[in-house]
Parts: sequence; C-alpha cells; structure tokens
Amino acid sequence: MKIIKASIFSLIFISCQDYTPRPKGYPRIDLPKKEYKKAQTVTCPFAFQIPKYTNLSVMDKTDAEPCWYNLNFVPFNATLHLSYKNISPEKSIEAYIEDTRELVFKHTVKAEEIEEREINNHKDVKGIFYDIKGETATSINFFVSDYQHHFLRGAFYFNSKTRIDSVQPVVDFVKRDLIHLIKTLSWE
Repeated sequence: MKIIKASIFSLIFISCQDYTPRPKGYPRIDLPKKEYKKAQTVTCPFAFQIPKYTNLSVMDKTDAEPCWYNLNFVPFNATLHLSYKNISPEKSIEAYIEDTRELVFKHTVKAEEIEEREINNHKDVKGIFYDIKGETATSINFFVSDYQHHFLRGAFYFNSKTRIDSVQPVVDFVKRDLIHLIKTLSWE
C-alpha cells in the first residue's frame, strides 16, 4: 500500500509543471500558380504582364490622375498602387525620383532595413526596387522610367493590419510577380 501511495504521489508531483501556452498560429496560405496575362490599360502609354490571380482596376480616389491603377492581389487582400506621370519641363525626373525616395524613407521609423536594387532591364526601363524589411505599412516600392517621357511608381500594401512574420511568404511570392511585371514593362 505504501508503494502505491508513493507512486501516486510521485506521478502527481511530476505532472504538476508550469503550463506554457503555445504561441498563436497563423492560417495556412495557399499560393496560386504562377501564370501571367497582359494588362489592359487601354489609353495609357505602358504595357506589362500581371499575374492571372490579380485584377487591374482604375484607381477610384478623387485625386487620382489618369493612368493611376490598383493591381488587386485578391487571395492576399493586398494592393499594388501604380501611379504614372509624364515627365515634362514643369516637373523633372529628378523631382519624381525624390518624391519616391521621400515616400519610401518615411518608413525608416519602423523599418529594420531598406534595400535598394537597381532596375536596368533594357534601355527604356530603368529604376530602383525598394525592399523594405520590418513592421512597416509597405514592404515593396519601386519606380521605373525611360528618363525622358515616362515615370511609373508602384507601392505594395496589405489592405488590413498584418504582422510581417505571418505574411513574409506572401511578400516573397508577390515580389517575384512584381519583378516579372517590371521585366515585361514596355512604353507605348
């Protein structure tokens, strides 16, 4: 009887450890197949390919200019905002580049790192791709231009608050699609 009581007491003592809750889990993200289609911009002076799982729509903001678009990444509840500008004597390419840099570097408060990669696909498409690391509102920004007539800026945002550790696989997936968009970009 003493052995049984000692065994039960030992089991109770051993099983009474501090409870440590598990961290919250994140939902599984199914990534779509990589397939592309030509974007239909109708009257704008550029063309590119977009993923088949996205929708391109004219930006509906009241201050939106012609040839401003939203590329909606429906499965991820995210949007790439595209704004096109004509380079003119009134506003030079340097002014547009500086505007883009200012918008990107507003994120330095929360960004861990901002990587700049030069884009030089061919003679008519050059620019900078900004990869913004950390808990920032946007993870990807870029601009491309022919440095004479055309300037196109892109900024990728999730449509709801996220944590970068939960959406990093999506950011990496979308980054490859945006690089494809830039590689297929042509001025018309």
